[in-house]
Amino acid sequence: MEHSNNIRGAIGFSYYKKGGFFGLLARAIRFFTHGKWSHTFTVIGRLEGIGTPLVSEADEFGVNINLFSKYLDTGTYNFELYAPQISDLKKDIGIQECLALEGKTYGYFQLLGFIIVWLVKKLTGKSIKNPIGGGIICSEEVLRYCLAVGIEEEKFKQLDADTTSPKELYQIISTSPESFKLIRKQPE
Repeated sequence: MEHSNNIRGAIGFSYYKKGGFFGLLARAIRFFTHGKWSHTFTVIGRLEGIGTPLVSEADEFGVNINLFSKYLDTGTYNFELYAPQISDLKKDIGIQECLALEGKTYGYFQLLGFIIVWLVKKLTGKSIKNPIGGGIICSEEVLRYCLAVGIEEEKFKQLDADTTSPKELYQIISTSPESFKLIRKQPE
């Protein structure tokens, strides 16, 4: 993998391409957020003896540490990675924030709240906070990482963790002079 030395601390955006429940969920997230991506994750690095990097992500089972290699399956995912241009110490602080979330439950009910937020915005033009909390969603996990490392701090502080979408994170990160694109798989 190119740039493998720079991948630690990178922020990933992905889209699950297969069918089934998770394919439907990915399409629903993209529909309601009007975004290109349905999922976000943080690359936390490698462990001794494991060749592929590890990611911290809020997936269907909660906040977990998984192998990055799952994103390399061309029939399953499209993704982009962005690595913040920050010190290793700041990356460590952000990664510790992610690791502290490990084992938390996934915020399925929070996703239902996104529909309410979307409907209110569509019908009234007003933004509201997500009325349904609980659990951690993927964009919330990445938002916490970004706030911990201090990149684009003022922009990220304006986001609400319960209503932040992959699209909002992508808009900030992909245009930030403090990060750069590492890898893009499966150009659209």
